[in-house]
Amino acid sequence: MSISTADVVVIGGGIFGCCAAYHLAKAGVGRVVLIERSAELAAQTSSAAAGFINLWNAGWNAAEVELERYAVAFYRALSLQHDIGFKAVGLLTLAVTSRGAQDLADSYHCALSHLMPDEIALLSPHEVKQLFPLIDDTQIHAALWWPGAIRLQAPLAVQALGYDLREAGVVIQTSTTVTGIDVAEGRVSAVQTSSGLIHTPCVVNAAGAWAGPIARMVGVSLPLFPLQVGRLVTRPLHDIPHDLPMLLVHDYHGLYLREEDGGLLIGTDNTLMHGPGLARDIAQGFGLDSGDIQTDVAKLPIDLHRFHEWLAQSFSHVMPVLHQFDVASLRSGLPVRTLDQRHVLGQTNAVEGFYIIGGDNEVGMTHGPGLGRLLAELITTGTTSADSTGYHPDRWTVPHAGLNPIGLPPV
Repeated sequence: MSISTADVVVIGGGIFGCCAAYHLAKAGVGRVVLIERSAELAAQTSSAAAGFINLWNAGWNAAEVELERYAVAFYRALSLQHDIGFKAVGLLTLAVTSRGAQDLADSYHCALSHLMPDEIALLSPHEVKQLFPLIDDTQIHAALWWPGAIRLQAPLAVQALGYDLREAGVVIQTSTTVTGIDVAEGRVSAVQTSSGLIHTPCVVNAAGAWAGPIARMVGVSLPLFPLQVGRLVTRPLHDIPHDLPMLLVHDYHGLYLREEDGGLLIGTDNTLMHGPGLARDIAQGFGLDSGDIQTDVAKLPIDLHRFHEWLAQSFSHVMPVLHQFDVASLRSGLPVRTLDQRHVLGQTNAVEGFYIIGGDNEVGMTHGPGLGRLLAELITTGTTSADSTGYHPDRWTVPHAGLNPIGLPPV
């Protein structure tokens, strides 16, 4: 289908782009067009997301706790209409050292400032064993229990959103590349694509690892840093229950795991990370497209899983089932980091009608629905129901609380 005009063009078919388009459609914006360069939605970083949804910021950031509450409700509602691998299994954060146990106790008391007592609990090793029988409780000191945490399969969730978008009248153009953005008198006027020109007064840059290059099309430079990360999924293992709680061990190099198809998805939030320059070098060596990170990350031959294998197997003194396993599949993505570990959300002052939603900082699946809602509010009303000023895309180029205005080269 050839589209020549749109009220809003959303660039990027990952969780941020789909959530932005979804909430724009709900808000009654006229014609919304979503452009994705791959053949299907959630083809890049969203396809590799671990799918842990939790109240991560309890005790630290009340506004983001509300984003997280919204995400739990959002995905629960989505799961009633679609198979998204949704399971309300809860999350255990283990401590395997006495220092880790003290950190958990501190986190628990801090979290109670924003959570109800039934939303979080500090457990003894014996109580952990009741919830997670695969653990040798003699090897742990304590745990935090988040009973309301949920898990999902990220690609299924994004594709389900794509179905709902089409039902709502959003036009989705896959296999379409953005080649330029026209600006007239300081305002967005059109998007140039491989399928033709789309006239529009409003563009949402939700391009993930490609958000930097898209922003530069209108002369905006942002310190966004895509970093290649990976995780693995094992073949089915004996006695892995399908309702196994998710597991996270901050004081064991950030190891995390959850059940998937009778096996375990395994990764770490302290993983080795590769910059995009290395991704391009790898791509060139294997004959893949090596443009401005224009690389299908699913094709990149990464070896990060070797670290994950070693880490998981070395944790087998706590979880014996990890002593030996076979790797069934590897997943790789390019999550985007920002200097201050906060998202990017809003209209840049440099170009009217050019909005950015990005900088997932590895919590994109959790914060995506809420950020999409805030962006739709900003576009349709000029304000947001929650304070989003800390996410403003111009915060690195103008004086901002806690940050120095410094010039940075484009990523």
